[in-house]
Amino acid sequence: MQLSKKILVDGIAHLLSNEKRLRQYKVELEKIRFKKRKFEFSTFVSVVVNQQLSDKASDTIRRRIYEQLDNQITPTAFLNTKITDLRKCGISNQKIQHLRSIADTVQCDPKYFSRIKRQDVEECRQELLALKGIGPWSASIISLFYIGNPDVLVEGDVTINKVLARLYDVEIANVSTRIHELTENWRPYRSIGCMLCWHLYDNGMI
Repeated sequence: MQLSKKILVDGIAHLLSNEKRLRQYKVELEKIRFKKRKFEFSTFVSVVVNQQLSDKASDTIRRRIYEQLDNQITPTAFLNTKITDLRKCGISNQKIQHLRSIADTVQCDPKYFSRIKRQDVEECRQELLALKGIGPWSASIISLFYIGNPDVLVEGDVTINKVLARLYDVEIANVSTRIHELTENWRPYRSIGCMLCWHLYDNGMI
């Protein structure tokens, strides 16, 4: 099952029915829209480059990489580009090595992307975590926005943790088990709950 307009409607109804603390945000829930992004090698370039950087800095580096690769963001093109040329784009050596490792993995498995898309949310998470440079947060972002899994709980996200702490009036120190407990009633639509958290925080509503 992947996020679609129907799944989004069903998920919102589920959250309102099963989690009373979200009912006060019914109007905001109904404002949520989802458009799945294309899942390909450029996905990993975007996610890895963005790690620990501001949006402005990551956008600049990503634009330079695209220019360096003549907009051919494929595993082959990345592997054929000299590391010194990639470093000139502003990307760290560690991130280059992570992306080269990911490029090798993808290049050796022509069905990599189509196979991942068919997996359930936990299988997908585990396979993504097996890649160098992809941690829990990155795996969650890919699973939600690029694959469209409706039941992703984005772990390690500062904004979501802040919203959950205020919503449930508890302290959260990025404890995974606590976050899972608080969002148990959101299943199997935790992706929608996470999008609501970002929406509420970005709009200064919580």
